[in-house]
Amino acid sequence: MARTRLGFRAVIEQAMYFALGFLIAGLVFLMLLPAFWRRAMRLSMRRLQMLAPMSMDEVTAERDLLRAEFAAREHRMEQDMEALKLSKAQDLAAVGRHAARVADSERLLREAAEAHRDMQAQLQEAQKIAAERTELLNSTELALHEMTMRASQNLHQHRLSQEQQNSAAVSGVADTDVAALRASIVDFGDRVAQLTQAEEKQ
Repeated sequence: MARTRLGFRAVIEQAMYFALGFLIAGLVFLMLLPAFWRRAMRLSMRRLQMLAPMSMDEVTAERDLLRAEFAAREHRMEQDMEALKLSKAQDLAAVGRHAARVADSERLLREAAEAHRDMQAQLQEAQKIAAERTELLNSTELALHEMTMRASQNLHQHRLSQEQQNSAAVSGVADTDVAALRASIVDFGDRVAQLTQAEEKQ
């Protein structure tokens, strides 16, 4: 019985403690309620002010601000476009200069190739002329050598015949032949000298 009373008493004490805690929490809430209420009122008033239409001055100021921001953005875009156009023009000018240099280089290359071909043709022609004149000079020297040998043989024969015949008429004819041979030798010598000079000039 006593044990039952003690259990009932403990339950009542716990209920009292719970009720006391609830009352204290309610008092604290009531004390803090005005601060929460003022905060809620401020937020509500700010929201209502934001939702409410602005005055004409504020509307005009907002419109001018938007126009100024738009004009500033447009001006920056125009400056960027001008910078891009200038950069593009400079790039195009550089490309044009490089293209002109390439064209000049190609033209000089073609002219050099044509000059090289002309020089090759002139060199071949000069070599051909030199070969022909060398051949002519060799043939002239050979003919001169043969005529010199013939003249020497004729002179020797003439001397032998002069010693054998010892005649004035025959001697006159032989002198005439010898003079003609000597003139021919001199003529061939002049021709050889002219050909040699012409070869040296080239």
